[in-house]
Amino acid sequence: MTTYKGINGFGIQYLASDPTNPITGQVWFNSTSKALKGTTVGAGAWASGGDLPTVAQAGGGAGTQTAGLAYGGNLPGSPAISNKSYSYNGTSWTATPNMNLARGQVRGTGTATAAVAVGGTDSPNNADTEEYNGSSWSESNNFSGGTAQLQVTGTQTAALATNGLPPGSGSATEAYTYNGTSWSDLGTNHNTFRYGAAMFGITTSGVLSGGQEPGSVSSKTETWNGSSWTEGTDLNTARASVGNAAWGTETDGIFVAGKTLTAVVGSTEQYNGTSWTEGGDLATARANAAGTAKSGTTTSGFYAGGVSNPSLTTYTAVTEEWTVSDFETKTFTVS
Repeated sequence: MTTYKGINGFGIQYLASDPTNPITGQVWFNSTSKALKGTTVGAGAWASGGDLPTVAQAGGGAGTQTAGLAYGGNLPGSPAISNKSYSYNGTSWTATPNMNLARGQVRGTGTATAAVAVGGTDSPNNADTEEYNGSSWSESNNFSGGTAQLQVTGTQTAALATNGLPPGSGSATEAYTYNGTSWSDLGTNHNTFRYGAAMFGITTSGVLSGGQEPGSVSSKTETWNGSSWTEGTDLNTARASVGNAAWGTETDGIFVAGKTLTAVVGSTEQYNGTSWTEGGDLATARANAAGTAKSGTTTSGFYAGGVSNPSLTTYTAVTEEWTVSDFETKTFTVS
């Protein structure tokens, strides 16, 4: 450990005790403990939120922890798919007008007052696109081919989609963009054939990770630069059936939950543009969320509903909220 003499002149405060209300990035030398200390962005953790009004899985999500949206999804029993839509205020869920089309395995992105939902399963996998304006759902132009479990990120007027399940067998690898009116095929495929992955980012820079490959669960990551896909650093934990559970930017993203071939996964991973770091675990490990945050920052978000067993049959209405504390104090070792 260094002494204050060794760091004097670098603008570091010399204090007899730690400051009562330090700010993020503040550094000081504690003369009592003879320790160099500072504050960094705190660790993320999950806490209980308000339960969804109904149990569901594989629904779409949008918005933030305090202004969220969950819609559609698969239900236990009959009818097996939902057209219900709910808004979240950070405490409780409220019913909003129904979607025009009931569907499971629907995906989407945007905010709680400007969302887009696309694809899903009714019979067969459909190409339907709907937009939500905060008070009602309206039909838009269809997606370029019916597909379920699409991965969608961006905004209502600038969205990126890929990696769905078309009718029949196989996994769609094409990338598409949406401009608020219509979808365009970009003519570029991602590198690994898979489904059930998750994606965050915008139309010109995104990150796609995880998913189900033939016979195995994937940890692979691919990054999108607006024109092509490049292999990135693998997730720490391979997982599929992630649902909509990823949000952020290509240099600051969150990826949550999912399942392996034999177990559900509760862990959170954070991406810094280069590598993945393990974050806090969900209290209830699960896959196929009924709704998750898709906008805002990685310091907060929500994960609602889903299934808590690897065979995807035990439904839950549980909502959990992700929060990163403003800061935490660290003691530095200087060599």
